[in-house]
Amino acid sequence: MSLLQSLKLKKLVLRLILFPFLITSFQASAQEPKKEAPKNAISFNLLGASPYLGITYQRMIIPVLETEIGGGLVGFGGGLKYYPFKNRLQRYNPYIGFIFATADDLIGNTDIFEAKLFYFPIGLNFCGKRGMNFGFDIGPNISPYVIENSPTPAIYTSIKVGYRFGK
Repeated sequence: MSLLQSLKLKKLVLRLILFPFLITSFQASAQEPKKEAPKNAISFNLLGASPYLGITYQRMIIPVLETEIGGGLVGFGGGLKYYPFKNRLQRYNPYIGFIFATADDLIGNTDIFEAKLFYFPIGLNFCGKRGMNFGFDIGPNISPYVIENSPTPAIYTSIKVGYRFGK
């Protein structure tokens, strides 16, 4: 095989490899921009603003700022979340925020709202085309309050599964 034939063969192989990538990149750029996620959400929560296990309501105030309030088995909480790239449909949406929660001791202590939590979540949210909403975050807990003989964790987390709705 001559040098010229070898170069032609390499060009052909390179074109065959690159062609699918070029086609998909043009298709992706031709698609309409991602729509914003619906403004309201109701979610089942593990930890987070609804201590231990509960339900939260979230509402987008503006396209990048969301409020959250929740109630759980042993307490309640709320806070704000900031989405630097807006909260959009069918995309993983990163966020940071501030959550305050208060909870009673699960062991049966009668002093209500004994533990207070100040938590700074860093997380990802995904909202599907039909409104299904999934979220996970983790972040530092800077709470100075502790339940006797049981310090609040230094790292706190939240897992959510819910539904987004509204315009």
